[in-house]
Amino acid sequence: MSPPSGKRVRWWWYLLLLFLGALPYLDTLQAPLTSDDVLVASENPMLADPGNILRYFTADVDWLVPRQLGQKPAGRSRYGLYRPLLAASYHLDYWIFGLWSPGWRLLNLLLHLGVVLLVVLLGTRLLGSAWAAFLAGAMFALHPAHAETVASLLGGRAGLLAALFCLASWLALLRSHESYGAGRATWLGLSLLAYLLGLFSKENAAVLPLAMGIWIYALDRPGLRQLARQLAPYLLVLAVYVTARLLVVGRVAPSSWEVTFGRLPGWRLVLVLLAIQIHYLFWAIWPLPYRHPDCYQDFPAQLSLLAGLAAALLLLLLVATTARLVLKRTASRERRLPAAGLLVFLAWLLPVSHIVPFAVVMAQRFLYLPSTASCLVAGWALESLARRRRRLALGLSALVLVVYGGGLLWQNYYWRDTERLYRGLLECRPRSADAYNNLGTWKLRSGRPVEALEMFERAVTLDPNNPRPVYNRGLVLQKLGRVSEAEQAYRRTLELAPHHAQAANNLGVLLSRRGYDRQAEKLFRLAIAADPAHPQPLVNLAQVLSRRGHATEAERLLRTALEIDPHLVDARLNLGRLLEEQKRFDKAERVYRQAVAGHPRNAMAHNNLANLLARRGDKEAALRLYRQALQLDPRLSPARYNLGLLLLRSGQAEAAARQLRRAARLRPGHLPSWLGLARAELARGDIAGARGALAQAERLAPSEPATAAVKKEVEAALKKALEKGPAAAPRALRGMDDK
Repeated sequence: MSPPSGKRVRWWWYLLLLFLGALPYLDTLQAPLTSDDVLVASENPMLADPGNILRYFTADVDWLVPRQLGQKPAGRSRYGLYRPLLAASYHLDYWIFGLWSPGWRLLNLLLHLGVVLLVVLLGTRLLGSAWAAFLAGAMFALHPAHAETVASLLGGRAGLLAALFCLASWLALLRSHESYGAGRATWLGLSLLAYLLGLFSKENAAVLPLAMGIWIYALDRPGLRQLARQLAPYLLVLAVYVTARLLVVGRVAPSSWEVTFGRLPGWRLVLVLLAIQIHYLFWAIWPLPYRHPDCYQDFPAQLSLLAGLAAALLLLLLVATTARLVLKRTASRERRLPAAGLLVFLAWLLPVSHIVPFAVVMAQRFLYLPSTASCLVAGWALESLARRRRRLALGLSALVLVVYGGGLLWQNYYWRDTERLYRGLLECRPRSADAYNNLGTWKLRSGRPVEALEMFERAVTLDPNNPRPVYNRGLVLQKLGRVSEAEQAYRRTLELAPHHAQAANNLGVLLSRRGYDRQAEKLFRLAIAADPAHPQPLVNLAQVLSRRGHATEAERLLRTALEIDPHLVDARLNLGRLLEEQKRFDKAERVYRQAVAGHPRNAMAHNNLANLLARRGDKEAALRLYRQALQLDPRLSPARYNLGLLLLRSGQAEAAARQLRRAARLRPGHLPSWLGLARAELARGDIAGARGALAQAERLAPSEPATAAVKKEVEAALKKALEKGPAAAPRALRGMDDK
């Protein structure tokens, strides 16, 4: 059985395969970003500078220090990951789609479809059957375990890139064996390059030489020296990668066994690790029902001794049997091929088998590359059955694809509904502080701070020494206006995690608002040292330094923040205000115009540019910009106040009074709005209205010189009106006692 021949039909055959692979994922493209995906997308401060792409190869992505700061942060790398190509791929998303998250997910889907095609192309050569390869590609495209990989922008994107380049490297090696002379060297060079790119995407690419070696030895039976010569270039590339990783990150293991598995005895840890491999084998066949990856963090403690021994015995029996078939020279190809496929599957799993420890116990996304081997073996088995029982093979093939497709739709149903996903995590780990923290984080991002606070408080109750929910509790308290409680939460976070950049920054903001600028300055500097890639602490520190008269350093910090993230509008507006205060009006205007051009929907940018133009005498342009600002945000009280003052100076007292009245209502505690309203009422002859506005100002600041000055103006106007007598008094004066 082989697919229909002919160029035209074969094109449609591939198109059908791609359609099958894409269809189940289309509904997930609109799913909101969650968890780590937010950090690499909307909250990634490195995206704005394309110059960071090359720097990912020479700096730990966790501690990528902006060139402008030139300082090395304190502390140890958080994750110990070296994935420069993964980090660089986000710049492609940003360049094409901006921060439009469906576009980012679309790129993941396109990478997945690319891997599907490579499974078919590679399988055609490895299995010697186009039908088996196409069937393997279809099963791979619809495998339910791949939902997490295609949906995730962090761990999933890394797995997609690594699989793409590993399969491309293997395919190029096979093409080199089919070529001669320069063509052979070219294909080998492309294979080595693809392998290196796979290593730069994710660490699991490291076992590609082992996987290829197992397959080549099992099926082609080369001598060991010949096999070593074929694989030696790949081992050299691997050595280069390991050296680069050690130089950049400083360590091989991103975690430790104790952090991931607790203090298990050595023999017990071995049983857990072997049981994990059995889980992956079962997932390769049927990965439902889906559970959040964090659900498996308690697996080491929950595994019974009997289950661990049974899993270990089963795995050792499988490995021994398949290894015997691979090594046995009299075994037929029909027996060696599935045995080699199982060993390749296990080889792909080695990087996630915790030989080198890392933080995640197990997750279905780790099955993405290994499942290429299981799908190829399944495709070969069905094609072999078809030689004897064609109808049965067709029926089984259709059944597998329908069941896998349905399972994938069910998996995507969970990934499409983030709250359902996190509630499922809460069901499987009801005593986990992290589970409550994750659900609370989602509720906070969904605009439900009160519900989020409940989740964070439960998390803190379960684990009082976990800085993540303690910090998040402070964040939601700050949003709810409970400032003193938020301040306490941030202080507690810094006790638990002294280098917590966000807590230091947010606490600094709260202290700065209360006038404690020196304490705030220390906290902002701590935040910068702890996480120099994020520019917001630079902006906040610049504001403090500007108030303290250190304008030069403040300007340097603001320009540094803008070099890190040119789209940070707060930094641009603060820089414009600083330049304006120094009477560098031309430069200030240029900065404000850049803010308006880069953020045409930002009302404050329009307001600040209008302020400067009004100050420089261009009243018409200023009036136009104030009105544009209020169209964008009708509740922007500074724009209403500034527009009212400009109208008053332009002799439009009636319009000025309307704007200033609305400004005062929007911000009742703003003294200048009431004083401006009092003057506008005087200008339009409404002394009673002026007295009412003055009364509000006196309640706010009775001893303020500006209040006293306006009071004199009102009293003078009142005296003048009374001198003319009641008949000549303005209408407003006669009704003032009723107002």
